[in-house]
Amino acid sequence: MRKSLNKIIQIGHYPFDLMISFHESDAEFINSLKQYGIKDLDDPSVRLVVEMEKLCEADGRYLMFRGHQSVIRLTRFPQKGRATDMALLNHELLHAVHFFCAEVLNAPLNEDTAEVYAYLFQYLTEEIYKHI
Repeated sequence: MRKSLNKIIQIGHYPFDLMISFHESDAEFINSLKQYGIKDLDDPSVRLVVEMEKLCEADGRYLMFRGHQSVIRLTRFPQKGRATDMALLNHELLHAVHFFCAEVLNAPLNEDTAEVYAYLFQYLTEEIYKHI
């Protein structure tokens, strides 16, 4: 049986959540997005994430939608003992943290905001790793 996961990670005091999608087919992922209330599925940037299985261009992607809903999608289910899987997840997680902090919180990365980035990265890493 195909091991997959779609989970919403709630981010406490911040006004947004993060969807993680691991090893879902494009059809399963589209259904998950619809359940989450994502309506802009025809947007070209959204299609890059929605059609990953079809396009075969990337193993992982991060995307923030218009309403600040966000998703990390990986084509495989990450395994804790596989360094490339965890590196890919952390790569996409860094994109998520950057967009949350720089775009939503209007806090570009610098000496004064680095700790905000680090705490959010740590929190999201812990929450996601609970499901792997």
